[in-house]
Amino acid sequence: MLKAYLDRGARIEAGRVMCVAGALFESFHYDRFLHEWQPILTEWGASAFHATDFYNGAVEFKRKLGDEKVDVPHLMARYERHSREIPAIIGAHVHQLFVVTFYEDEYDRIAPHRWREQFGNVHRIAAQLMAGSIGHWANRENYNGGIAYFYETGDEDEAAVDDALRGLYKRPDQRAHTRMASTPIGVDKGKARGLEVADFLAWHWNKYVAESMPPNRKRPIRKDIQLLMDVLHDKGNKIDVQLMTGEPFEKFLISHGCTRQIV
Repeated sequence: MLKAYLDRGARIEAGRVMCVAGALFESFHYDRFLHEWQPILTEWGASAFHATDFYNGAVEFKRKLGDEKVDVPHLMARYERHSREIPAIIGAHVHQLFVVTFYEDEYDRIAPHRWREQFGNVHRIAAQLMAGSIGHWANRENYNGGIAYFYETGDEDEAAVDDALRGLYKRPDQRAHTRMASTPIGVDKGKARGLEVADFLAWHWNKYVAESMPPNRKRPIRKDIQLLMDVLHDKGNKIDVQLMTGEPFEKFLISHGCTRQIV
């Protein structure tokens, strides 16, 4: 059985870009991943990996002296080392990675109010699309086994995400498509390390969309995510991406009962 871990990331830039990222693991490789992942957290004395804190040097990943903006050399060296190790560990052990991306400003502007009342907010929609994306991957790879789904609890949209995923499980056709082996399980931060991989991917992907994708903001892709993509490429894998904007977003709305006449 495979395990799918889902987490959300969001940034206020680029029209409030928001994505749900997914990390798919085989049980054997998940155990090997944990064996290499946990020592990184132990070095920092961290209860969980949170990309925002790690890359900004905050909370458990603080690497400056007191309240001053002075780098602590041995902590900076640790950060640089782990920045290289993290994508390599993920790339070596993850089975497949997924991203579903929306622009919340576009969603609020284009999706009619009545449609949003019926189907929910963008996080709810993205969670359902993520499960569907995993199902499409399973079809493509001829995978017919079960998949256990895990999502992070504590998010303000937790109830909506839980309802969305359980709604798929309750429908036999969607349960079969997504290969859901049981009802999706909510897990607290720090209780399932696979969620931290999804968190890592969501943070990097949103940063890429906000800073590197726009034609007027061509910042080079971060070395961290480039390393991950290189490792995946060497394995013959890639990240499955659904970018729900423009025409694909409009087609999605229409395929789910939306018309231009709805107000």
